[in-house]
Amino acid sequence: MNKIDLYPGQRKTCRAVATIVKGNGKIRINNIPVEVIQPEVAKELILTPTNIIGELRDRVDVNVHVNGGGFMGQAFASAVAISRALTGETKG
Repeated sequence: MNKIDLYPGQRKTCRAVATIVKGNGKIRINNIPVEVIQPEVAKELILTPTNIIGELRDRVDVNVHVNGGGFMGQAFASAVAISRALTGETKG
């Protein structure tokens, strides 16, 4: 059985947990593709860590489960969890 690493993120009352697996660049928030997330500013905030990391984005899939708070708090918590997941992946 493969080990699954969980990467937490939080903002105020929002809690997010990201998992990362080898893939082709799909990012899902609560099983919803990030491309359909609205409003646009929340989507841009969520994708900020992936824009910085570069080519690694196309080699991994990131799944984030987030709850609590409002949509911007969830976006911030998701961004923190994604950045921790991508940072953990580059260290290994």
